[in-house]
Amino acid sequence: MDGLGLACKLLLELNESAGRLNDALAAALDGAQATRRLGSPRWSNGFQGIAANFAFRLGRWKEADRLFRALLERRPLPPFVEAYAQLERARLDIARGDVADMRRRLQEAEELVRKASRADFDEVWGPMLAHAQAAFALSEGSYVEAFEAATEGLAAKIRAGDPAGRPELFALGMAAAAARVERARAHHATAEAEAAPRDGAALLARLEALANGAAPARPELAAVLVQCRGEQTRLHGQADPALWAAAAARWDALSQPYATTYARFREAEALLASRALRAQVAAVLRAAHAVAVRLGAAPLQRELERLAQRGRIRLPAPARPAQE
Repeated sequence: MDGLGLACKLLLELNESAGRLNDALAAALDGAQATRRLGSPRWSNGFQGIAANFAFRLGRWKEADRLFRALLERRPLPPFVEAYAQLERARLDIARGDVADMRRRLQEAEELVRKASRADFDEVWGPMLAHAQAAFALSEGSYVEAFEAATEGLAAKIRAGDPAGRPELFALGMAAAAARVERARAHHATAEAEAAPRDGAALLARLEALANGAAPARPELAAVLVQCRGEQTRLHGQADPALWAAAAARWDALSQPYATTYARFREAEALLASRALRAQVAAVLRAAHAVAVRLGAAPLQRELERLAQRGRIRLPAPARPAQE
């Protein structure tokens, strides 16, 4: 049984590393089914949680929701299986704007993962917890807390000897720094407006060094790098639409529509700020809005609609609720 589980795990990890998330999802689902049939809930539950994570990243949110719900309905689960499901489910809930119970869920998951060994915490649980905490803080407008959580997760990965193992923490940290400086400038908070770019520059320098040293670079790391370079232009008040368009293209090639749509939102924002042709801004905005509606990404949808109002751009009314 362990041999089958390890073989399935290796297959999905190889596909994930190569940016083939559809194949990784198929391997996770096959692993869950095979190990459940052979009577190993430890393996099957783990594979189901991983499959739900892949489904979320692929924009198959209805499937991800079903997989998470089915897994959590099997309580009592082993503590770390439940922690994994809760922390990864948090990504879906935050993206949907469904955060009513998020603080409680994060507290429960933190209690579970704090029981892990220091090595396991640094390698797996600390970065996962940091990701959920940073994403939640960012959604709540707590930008300093979001940046601190992201950097704490990265520090854990460094201690574990895997500094590039969760690159999305760099993206969260850079987004938090950019949002922090924009708010500081709007409120004429000079000290804050000077500190945030320094923090962001240091974080981006670390990512650049990692990407330059990776051979070959993982496709997701490369996409995060381009996105973070886009965030850097926000830090300096000169958002570059070309960089955001490049980030969107990277994520689109990896079949990750939520990340693609975030990048297109920033591209449209930068185009509007640069006084690009209205038709060009509208095309990017409408494409991003359609995907946000389809996914059910309510917070991002609202951001796109606010940007459209600023640019006096009409968006098509959603025809129906999200179908994914």
